[in-house]
Parts: sequence; C-alpha cells; structure tokens
Amino acid sequence: MSDLVHNDTTLLAGRPVHRPVFAPAIAALWRWVSAPVRAFFARELVLRELAMLGDRDLHDIGLSRSDLPAVVRGMYRRDGLAARQLDPDA
Repeated sequence: MSDLVHNDTTLLAGRPVHRPVFAPAIAALWRWVSAPVRAFFARELVLRELAMLGDRDLHDIGLSRSDLPAVVRGMYRRDGLAARQLDPDA
C-alpha cells in the first residue's frame, strides 16, 4: 500500500496523453484563409479613419481625398508617378 501511495505520481504521469496531430495544420489553414479577410477589415478601418479627417487636416499631412484609396492600398507616392530612371546603355 505504501508503495502505491509513493508511486501515484508516477502512475498519473505514465498515462499516455493523446493530442491531435492535425490541430497545428488546422490552425495554419485557418490563418491562411482568414488573412485576406483580416487585411480587408484593416484597410477599411484605415480608410474610415482617414475619411473622418477634415480637408484641412488631410492637407496638413500632404494628402487629398482622392489620395485615400491609394494610401489604403499602399500604392501612394508623394511625388506622383514613379521617377524615370535613365538607361546608361541608351
């Protein structure tokens, strides 16, 4: 009896624990599927925040209302179109 009392922690620890193997794969799949949805809502939040600013506030940070979609998509450049690079071989 005393042997059983002293060894009950080993009896409990020796019990096999069954963890599902597919759980990390399901989590990774969910992150992959939900990433575009989360990105969409993040862009919408930025667009709403910028749209709430007044024209004067937008002018202070160098933007106009027509720039807002480009800012949200990450395509905005302060100098407008991409600068042409000279081709040294021409």
